[in-house]
Amino acid sequence: MLVFVACVALGGCRRSKPQQRGDERAPAAVLRLLPEQARFVAAMDVARVRAAPITAKLDALRVVFEPLVKQIDTMTAKTGIDPWAQLDSVALGGVSLQTDLAVIFRGRAIDETRLTAYAREQLAAEGDELIARKLGKRTLWSARKRPDVVGVFLDGGTLVIAAPGWAEQIVERADDAGGGAHSAASNPELVAACAQVSASPLWAAGALPDEARKVLQDDLELRAIASMKRATIAVDLAEAVVAKAAVDFGEAAQADELAEDLAALLARERRAKRDSPYMQALFKGLTEYADGSTLRAELRLENDVAVRMAETTARFINWNKPANELPVPTTRALLMKPDWLSPPSTIVTLSEVRSYDAWDRRTHALFEVTNRSDKPALADIRIRYRDQDDKRLDERPCQVPMLVLLPHESVGCDTGLPTGAASGIYTIRTAPDDRAAALAASSRATLTVVGARLEPPREAVQWLAGKVKNTTTGVVRVARVHATFYDADRKIVGYGDAVAQPPQLAPGSSAEFRLASGPLFAPAKSFSAIAYSVTLPKQPR
Repeated sequence: MLVFVACVALGGCRRSKPQQRGDERAPAAVLRLLPEQARFVAAMDVARVRAAPITAKLDALRVVFEPLVKQIDTMTAKTGIDPWAQLDSVALGGVSLQTDLAVIFRGRAIDETRLTAYAREQLAAEGDELIARKLGKRTLWSARKRPDVVGVFLDGGTLVIAAPGWAEQIVERADDAGGGAHSAASNPELVAACAQVSASPLWAAGALPDEARKVLQDDLELRAIASMKRATIAVDLAEAVVAKAAVDFGEAAQADELAEDLAALLARERRAKRDSPYMQALFKGLTEYADGSTLRAELRLENDVAVRMAETTARFINWNKPANELPVPTTRALLMKPDWLSPPSTIVTLSEVRSYDAWDRRTHALFEVTNRSDKPALADIRIRYRDQDDKRLDERPCQVPMLVLLPHESVGCDTGLPTGAASGIYTIRTAPDDRAAALAASSRATLTVVGARLEPPREAVQWLAGKVKNTTTGVVRVARVHATFYDADRKIVGYGDAVAQPPQLAPGSSAEFRLASGPLFAPAKSFSAIAYSVTLPKQPR
């Protein structure tokens, strides 16, 4: 848990000549501390991560690690120790993630008195207590109810969290000037694996022990990887995030076979996830190949792509949270006015805009579009946003999802708000009545919403559930529902659009739908819903 709190891990395990005791920050020092049973090390250079171009842009990930972030913020407030600023490195090493394991924190002014006082206070609040046990000139700290995790301060700049047996071995090696003869530094495969990647700010390396290789050899399904010697991952942070993985085998044939299997798997996944921009961005930057007896894979993501993926992850995490755990929407000032060069439409009108910052880390410009006539309406709605100095920032369209609005129908629209926008000038152009009527007849099927109801508020969005019935005489390929949500004054607070399941409906048949509002301006008290299906008109050749 402490590794995720810090969001960092470093260390080092390059092969090097024995060093003086004063060089405690050298990479080889980590392997000298770990017991010889260690089979992997994962690490990150905190200073280099702090300075990486992408780091400052990844504030969205605070949402992902929010409970841990709050814990670390509370600890900083009470102890004056800021891990992000004071840590130089963190290294994680062990046999597996479930068994013998150690985390080594290195930094500046890691105050034992302050941290143990804070731990004692936290444990007391849980009905537990901090237990101290002397081992030589150092103290082993553990919780009475959880003695399987031990902390020990090796000096004013090094804290180790480990299993009890490993903590004791690390303490014994802390003052050993013999070069780590019985430590992980004596494992040539692990040392070689670390040497391949430890120059990167984030890396991991592991070596497969002989006993594990024998187990694989006896397993028919896993025999193909029985000659695997070591595996490494290195992540570099510059103008792009570049992750490189390598698996070294004893035989080139096994590297070739695994490369072919991986290529086939990726081809299947690309086809299966072709509708997911998130996954396609990953696949686009992914390459893999056999290089002699080594299988290599590389993932390259430009920083802006990686940031967008972080934002998507943060929104997904927030989406599933209860509303009371999310920040309240913050209203933004935005003046909306019609274009004085184009007379305002009396057929299609816009409601008062509601602009706000929401939990999805976006600024919204939400309004309702209404057809006030007795005929179908086809509208082209565009908003030109301008800053405080009345300089143009961006132009954004408002799309009507069902293409044509039938008489007195209303839909929600949210164009989002460019950074620095202070006003929006809107233009509404409507097509001739006969064209709108023809498009409504040829491209839109109007269905019936049955039994729609607001679900009790539970999560970050308001859910609407019900059924769609095909009351037309034709087969509907994709039945959809658009809902607009209102407050007690019948003003728009959000909207959503969803596909019914199953989407294809025969005449007279029904399908269920469940629709989410998206981030709301205020709690929803009522709604209106439109069930429809569209067939896009053919474009002229």
